[in-house]
Amino acid sequence: MSLVRTKKPSRYYDPFDSFFNSFFEGEFSPVSKSEGSFTPKVNVAEKDGLVSMEMPLPGFSKENIRIEVKDDLITISGEKKSEEREYLKKEFSYTKFKRAFTLNEEFDTDEIKAEFENGVLKIEMSRKQKETPSTKLIEVK
Repeated sequence: MSLVRTKKPSRYYDPFDSFFNSFFEGEFSPVSKSEGSFTPKVNVAEKDGLVSMEMPLPGFSKENIRIEVKDDLITISGEKKSEEREYLKKEFSYTKFKRAFTLNEEFDTDEIKAEFENGVLKIEMSRKQKETPSTKLIEVK
């Protein structure tokens, strides 16, 4: 058996390798990672008073995801466990994540809806209807 070099020595610059490394590890990556953590990225949009969040969670199922609302905080968490095995080589592991977002009093927390489809979690929240001040006519005596 012989060893095969998979990377060129660091003194060589290969723009092709650099492009793919930046693509899969940079801003286009579906997740951002730091050592020992998994932080899914989030897209937030608003249209006609409806705020929607999208979070890619590839490999998760809806049973692995938990969404909690307490006071003015919405917390999205999940955990995916793998079976214990002896690996010859292990390049990824299952993990857990947790993201929290502060909601202000403008949101109706009783009307939050969540859907998980094709590895993407979608959460929709509507803003509370603003009460229009009523005009009261005062009779002058």
